[in-house]
Amino acid sequence: MNIAQLKLSQKKLLDNLVSRGYDIQYIKGVKFVLRLLFEHEGCFHSYEQFAEKFIRTRGYTKATLDLRMMHLRTIQAYDEFGHYPDKKSFVPLCYPSRYNMLNPSFRKVIDIYRKRAAEHKKKSTVKMETDAVTMFLFEMQKFHVSSLDEIKEEHVLSFFP
Repeated sequence: MNIAQLKLSQKKLLDNLVSRGYDIQYIKGVKFVLRLLFEHEGCFHSYEQFAEKFIRTRGYTKATLDLRMMHLRTIQAYDEFGHYPDKKSFVPLCYPSRYNMLNPSFRKVIDIYRKRAAEHKKKSTVKMETDAVTMFLFEMQKFHVSSLDEIKEEHVLSFFP
C-alpha cells in the first residue's frame, strides 16, 4: 500500500477505466473510495484495515457495501499489483497468510487461544476471533513489536483510531 504513489498515479487508473468503457457510476465509485483513502491517509496500514474502519462501518446496504468493496479491490489491484481492471474479477492467486507472517511469540498466542476457545466456542466464532487478533498482531509487528508486553497504548490507538 503506497498512498503517496497512488495520489500521483490515480489519473492513470481512472483514464484506464474510461478507455475500457467502464460505466460512469462505477468510475464515480472508484473516485469516492480514492477520496476516502486520501482523506484518512495515515489512519490505516493496509487495505483490509481501511475496509474495516472506513467502508464496513458506514451502515451501507449489502448491495452498496459489495460495490464499495469492489471499488476498493480495483484500487488495491492497481496499487499493489499493477493490475489495470479488465472487467474480470481480480484476485491474486495467493494471499500470504498473516498467521504465517507472525513472529513465533505471536503465533503461540494465537495457537493457545485457538485451542482453549475450541473447547467452548463454535468453530466459526473461533476462526473469526483468531483472524481478528491475527490481523491486530500483524499490524503490531509493523511497529517492531515482538511480544504482548511491548504493545503500548499508542500502538493500540493507531489500530483503533
